[in-house]
Amino acid sequence: MTQNVVDYLPVESVPVSEFVSLLGLPAIAAETVQRQQPDQCLVLWHTDGTIRAPLVRARCALWWSNTPTYQHQQVGYIGQFAATDEQAAVAMLHSASAALCHAGCTLAVGPIDGNTWNTYRAVIERGDEPPFLLEPDTPDFVARAFDMAGFDLLATYMSDMVDDLRPFAEAQRGTRIRERLAERGVTLRPATDAELADPQQFVRLLQAIYRVSVEAFAHNLLYQPQSEAAFIEQYAAVKQAINPQLVWLAEHGEEVIGYCVTFPDWLPARRGLPVDTVIIKTVAVLPAWDGQGIGALLGEQCQQTAARLGFRRAIHALRHEDASACNLSRHYSTRTIRRYGLFACRLVLV
Repeated sequence: MTQNVVDYLPVESVPVSEFVSLLGLPAIAAETVQRQQPDQCLVLWHTDGTIRAPLVRARCALWWSNTPTYQHQQVGYIGQFAATDEQAAVAMLHSASAALCHAGCTLAVGPIDGNTWNTYRAVIERGDEPPFLLEPDTPDFVARAFDMAGFDLLATYMSDMVDDLRPFAEAQRGTRIRERLAERGVTLRPATDAELADPQQFVRLLQAIYRVSVEAFAHNLLYQPQSEAAFIEQYAAVKQAINPQLVWLAEHGEEVIGYCVTFPDWLPARRGLPVDTVIIKTVAVLPAWDGQGIGALLGEQCQQTAARLGFRRAIHALRHEDASACNLSRHYSTRTIRRYGLFACRLVLV
């Protein structure tokens, strides 16, 4: 859908220091926004029409100076998006679209915090399962607001649940694949305690994972390169949530050619509930090794390990709804627990 851009409601451009300290909306870390380097931060204040009240109704950050092109369109991103209600969200999106258009963008995309290495997507079908760790848990009105502001779905994603990991505990599937890979010199192993505990080994582990990631994801929608330092910083921030037994690596000689990163879902512990679920966050394989069954085998190993550690369920998190990204879920009996969308709107200055 094409949006004729006008300034629907006035908003205020604020510095990052003020943007991260707004009251009335979900908290946001100053270092996160500073690392993401937005081009502009916008705030919509509650007002009676004459005096600005000290209550914020919506916020967002915009990126346009270091964004990719998409189908010959100059992309601008809307991220760090939050609002108190649907009306405020729609007003914020109209103003954000206007700002991006005046900056020279022809396509607004959101919600996305600067690039696809960071948080992006909005919930479009919630289901009954509670939010899980590292999931973009947007209020239901956010997706409606994007639709009302003239945006269409650009891509859809889903999270699937394996409800019973017990059959994985003793199962040894993929034996033939493992034997074939072994003949080619490929071995699979979990990360070691030392690779998590020793700072230098941890950095080397992340460097190896980074090298696989930049090649494996290079053709993903809206892909942009990320520096190795930024990648390491992101994983270092969640280091305490990582169990090395749930990080599996595929190696060819000394080279890591694939990996699967799985996290325990620690959020139930905050509600006084047992931690019985793992999240398969990322599976990646070097393109030169695609089609060898390595990704499926890594996912199998992570789930088998999780079952032996006593975890009951596994979430295959945030998969793009296309054939290749959903291959892992097809190997198992899963159910979709959540769907997400990324939205886009053509911009025309009037």
